[in-house]
Amino acid sequence: MRFKMDLATLNDQHQRYVLDPVLALAFYGPDLIFQLNQDIELWISRELWHILNNTDFYLSQPKLLLPEDFSKQDLSIQAEESSRNIVKSLKKWQHLRQINNLRSLNLFWIGDSLRESFLPYNTSNTILERWEELTHSLDERLRKFRISDRPFNTAIRDSIALVATLESAVLLTCQNSYQANHDSSPLVCVFLETLGFECQFIPSSNPVATKEYDHWKQFLNISTMGKFILWKLELLILHLVLPNDTPNGVLSSFHTKAPEFLDSRNDGQNVDLDSWEDAQFIWYQI
Repeated sequence: MRFKMDLATLNDQHQRYVLDPVLALAFYGPDLIFQLNQDIELWISRELWHILNNTDFYLSQPKLLLPEDFSKQDLSIQAEESSRNIVKSLKKWQHLRQINNLRSLNLFWIGDSLRESFLPYNTSNTILERWEELTHSLDERLRKFRISDRPFNTAIRDSIALVATLESAVLLTCQNSYQANHDSSPLVCVFLETLGFECQFIPSSNPVATKEYDHWKQFLNISTMGKFILWKLELLILHLVLPNDTPNGVLSSFHTKAPEFLDSRNDGQNVDLDSWEDAQFIWYQI
């Protein structure tokens, strides 16, 4: 299904950024978080939070955090190097947690309950229920396409559901050098395409991508290190978009469909709905 997208509207409202596991576990991922100023609202998914809470376990088994070969693209290339980078990243996260409370980094998450979550002030109490419903709906697709529940897949699933739950949210991810040099799709897009979603690329010359890059120059502290990290990580933005006939139908207006989906289920009706049926994604480099 081809979508008509008014790209000029995508950056009209300031976004919340959901950090995906690819970026969080990249070598420079923790450095990026530490360099960000307090003007950005950054979120991590439940599974990623569990990973960062269990660094000792994953330091001994880093390959559990690698993607499996769930498409024709060979994701096993440079697996050993990727494992080493994950180990280095986890150690950096350990150090960050020793010198900072993660809450001081303006980092939010949805935990196993509202009490275990860290949410911005005045966040609706329905956020947990909405997110869990959307995650459950994605689980149906994972089972349909026989995608395993390894931690990497679960963390991406949780991150995509979080983008859909939050208003004005986008996914923040990155490409490694092999993907960039071989014009490969980002890992999150490989995952989404495996689930039957379309993931369209927008060139960096597009005004939407240019505007986002200007935002990020402001987000990073003005320092040589900040500029170096921005260059090394090859940051990417992923937007969730809907058809024009969807109410408020651009960007992450998916949250406008979630309450309707919840209401139909809570009414006790036997309704078989796929909340993700009309979803599509676009991505670009910043």
